[in-house]
Amino acid sequence: MSTQPNTPTPADLLPAVLTACREIARMKHPSIEHLLRHRGFGFEADRIADLVLAIEALDAHRDAN
Repeated sequence: MSTQPNTPTPADLLPAVLTACREIARMKHPSIEHLLRHRGFGFEADRIADLVLAIEALDAHRDAN
């Protein structure tokens, strides 16, 4: 698998990526964001926070339909 940042993710892997993102978003007490921020990884914690918001928005859109 390529690790190039601009290489598109193959479509057959997207469901697995979404599932993994949902698992990260569901982690609470402590959250991944909290653990990263507590250890001084503010930038990475912000990206996880963005990921969680995006997953929550996707799930809310899915549930509304």
